[in-house]
Amino acid sequence: IMIDHLVHEKYKDLEMHHIRMNFSSQIEDIGKLSIAKVVKVLALIVRVYSVALFKNIDYLYYPPAGPKRIPMLRDVAILVSCRWLFKGTIFHFHAGGISLLYPQLPRVLQFFYRLAYFKPDLSIITGCFSPRDDQFLQSLRSVEIPNCVPDQRRRSVVRDSNCPRILYVSALFRSKGI
Repeated sequence: IMIDHLVHEKYKDLEMHHIRMNFSSQIEDIGKLSIAKVVKVLALIVRVYSVALFKNIDYLYYPPAGPKRIPMLRDVAILVSCRWLFKGTIFHFHAGGISLLYPQLPRVLQFFYRLAYFKPDLSIITGCFSPRDDQFLQSLRSVEIPNCVPDQRRRSVVRDSNCPRILYVSALFRSKGI
């Protein structure tokens, strides 16, 4: 939701180009490796090169994955391949916890992890309860912007008695910043 708001907002002094990251076609595929996902990652890298070079993009804004190995490997492939194309990198930590993976990685993966994630120009964290990935990754600058969505209660709501009501229940983890 937050990325959608960011992408569709109109900015006075900022030109933004969006490349959608969509690797899982079904909810069951999330966090699993497949040939189709590898092809999608390669296609995304080609799109990033194309937009970065032909649109003369200055900064890469990237939301790193949370503390799961397969999404981290995807991020490493994308960031090592593309980060050098830009003057700077901005990480927005929605998932939080990527720093928790580093000590568990073999040395060769730690090397690529450092190339991918270390020393971003700016890190955006969503709150003080999430792991401080920005500090671990030696971000040059950090800001806190809490996750939020527009307050729907302020709008007048007319309920249709035939309209179903839904209770959304989600998993809460300390690493997500409850």
